Amino acid sequence: MIWMFILIILLLACAILTPLSVSFVDDDDKVFEIINLIFNVGFGIDIFLNFLTAYYNSKGELVARFSKIALNYMKFWFWIDLLAM
Repeated sequence: MIWMFILIILLLACAILTPLSVSFVDDDDKVFEIINLIFNVGFGIDIFLNFLTAYYNSKGELVARFSKIALNYMKFWFWIDLLAM
């Protein structure tokens, strides 16, 4: 739950700061480069954690096996998360 709150904060900050940096900041401003790096690290950690998060299948059973979690995540959400990063 804490991680989801951190991720929401990152998404809101990214949604606000990215358009501002594109519109008003010079390319050689290091502050926004560091902020962008923090966003990328945070979203990379989220992708990593999604490979370790169990899920419930269509029968209502908890799936906690790494290979099945990875296959389920890579079927759809992984590609969206990767493109968003």
